[in-house]
Amino acid sequence: MLARRGSSDPMSLVFGIGFVAIFVVIAVIQLLIDERRRKGIRDYCFKHGLNYSDVAGAVPSNAYSFSILAEKGHTNKWQTEMSGKRGDYSFSIFEHYYVTGYGKHRHTYTDTICVVTKPRVNMPQFFIRDENMILDSLGKLFGGQDINFEEDPTFSRQFVLQGMIERDIRRFFDRKVRSAFVTKRTRGYKYEGHRNCFAACISGKLNIEERLALLSNVMKIFREISITKYDDEYSYLN
Repeated sequence: MLARRGSSDPMSLVFGIGFVAIFVVIAVIQLLIDERRRKGIRDYCFKHGLNYSDVAGAVPSNAYSFSILAEKGHTNKWQTEMSGKRGDYSFSIFEHYYVTGYGKHRHTYTDTICVVTKPRVNMPQFFIRDENMILDSLGKLFGGQDINFEEDPTFSRQFVLQGMIERDIRRFFDRKVRSAFVTKRTRGYKYEGHRNCFAACISGKLNIEERLALLSNVMKIFREISITKYDDEYSYLN
């Protein structure tokens, strides 16, 4: 008669230890990869005279109202920040780490966010992202906002545009501004702007080359849309 395999079975113990060991090895490898990525960011900052910090602390105060910086789930952390200036533009690139769920339903996420500011720029509050034809069509049935332009179907098909005051957003998103987003679009990016701040967000941890590509995209768009605006142009300031 075969003996029942229980918790005291040596083979069960071996399999259990092996299973745990695999997870430990994977975790260690991931930590090493992550440290190498952070080292690449640190080294680039030191070499090019940029600021680096393990904890994000140079984020412009205006940007804290952005939805892409809002706390999500729990255990929110803003970390791995590089910041500096390019001409009149100041920038900060950092990661937003957060956790959703508990136990076996626990999931961790990291977004990488780039915030750029420039003096004497005053944009209305807006949020823009890629449009998902199916999901966003369903969202509109339940009152989801999407500001479209009949004269620009290319822009309207590609993006969902939202904001506090639609009239001001329509005035700001003229042909030149819409063209900047269409021609310099990077799929997967979410953009947000308000007053003198412009930001973009992408899911995941980025190495230094990917961070520089994110910064380049944000700068190219912001240079085209950051025309000086005066306080009396937008009703949300009155």
